[in-house]
Amino acid sequence: MRPLTPILRRTTQALLILLILLFAFVQIQQHLLRHRAERLHAEILALQLHPGTFADIQRLQKEWGRHAHYDGECTPHHCIYHIVLESWVDNLMWYHHLPYWGDGRPWSWLGANDAFVDANIRVHDNRMWGEDYRLEVGDTFVRIMGGPHLFQPYQSLQSKALRRHYRDGFEGACTGCIGANISVTPDTRPVDIVWLNEINFACITRRKPCESEDELIPGPWSRRDRKIDYVSPETYSLKDVPVDLLGQEMPQAVTGEILTMKADINDPNCTLAQVRILQRLKNAETARPGSIVSVQIWMPIILADANTSQRLAPGQTYILGYYDPPNQPVPEIELKALIPATPQNLNQFQAGLRRDTSVGESEDWHNHMNFP
Repeated sequence: MRPLTPILRRTTQALLILLILLFAFVQIQQHLLRHRAERLHAEILALQLHPGTFADIQRLQKEWGRHAHYDGECTPHHCIYHIVLESWVDNLMWYHHLPYWGDGRPWSWLGANDAFVDANIRVHDNRMWGEDYRLEVGDTFVRIMGGPHLFQPYQSLQSKALRRHYRDGFEGACTGCIGANISVTPDTRPVDIVWLNEINFACITRRKPCESEDELIPGPWSRRDRKIDYVSPETYSLKDVPVDLLGQEMPQAVTGEILTMKADINDPNCTLAQVRILQRLKNAETARPGSIVSVQIWMPIILADANTSQRLAPGQTYILGYYDPPNQPVPEIELKALIPATPQNLNQFQAGLRRDTSVGESEDWHNHMNFP
């Protein structure tokens, strides 16, 4: 075999040095991202344990300003502060439209995992009402949402999650992905907030990225509720849920009088009713007192307060907790809870409403509780 010529030898050496330098550069970027992701997570975890004020956003601006932005105003009255972390490699791929090679990303053979981190901190009237953290590694993700609500506005409430004050979010986070949407509130026990935030940040720097929940979030995955049946109506029955928790959780609420009722011929568990709205209680900007609306009442799922003897009948007055999607040309009221409007229930509902620090931010709640 003939020896390499001096030019070919030098070319080969230069390519090897270039590959070594490129490998080192990519690894440094991945480890920097991991370090920043862990630091940011520690900040969000501390705020979930002890929700702060606008002063905390000002402090975060000094540290994370080059990675952050906010839309519109950012004042003690209203601010949604968004922090995004990406590796240099992912930025280069995205902004310069580099091609995908094989079944992976460019430079995946150098250890460049596709990782993305973002966080949202939300303030209203100088009170923090939301602290969210999300990590994606490849097709695996975890999002841990802190705030006064366990469920997104359009989701059905789960009674067990409401009573224990956290949601582990493994009930099908999204189509075609692997992960969890975890939710905690100021009522969640600190010890539960801590283990629900257990994340394996080594997934960012591993040669092979994490491909399952037990690798990315081993703590929440191992302690998830394996007995819950997401199909059973009992999972969503609100009859034993304290009314104050419903006042805190409801997106919108009014009081209303049932005028007429009839059974739904297509579903024996559903009752169709005409309801006259009496009074706005929570975030009910589009509801007009005196107007009549049609609602579907799914029995026994949404009927709350098992202690009352009040039967569902025309002439009775109820608290209607519902979801009215913002910016809809035609209001679509989705009933989520029906609570007898007794004086005791009204007082308890108002007590829960006062704990909801997002009141007045209903549209932002809808927008920022969803994935971008």
